[in-house]
Amino acid sequence: MVVAGFGIGFNQVLIGDREPKVQRIFPEITLPPLPVWLAAHAELKTSQRVRRVYDFLADRLGRM
Repeated sequence: MVVAGFGIGFNQVLIGDREPKVQRIFPEITLPPLPVWLAAHAELKTSQRVRRVYDFLADRLGRM
């Protein structure tokens, strides 16, 4: 919505910096880290494929 011109918002720096229509208005302000929740469908317990994807995402998000 920010790219579409609906106003001020916040975004990940890497994503915002890639978008030419977006500019930082307060570059000196750093937001505190925000929690990330990874939720999964109940199938996680029965599907090895779903479990692999979930474990991969949990690992990568945990590194951020």
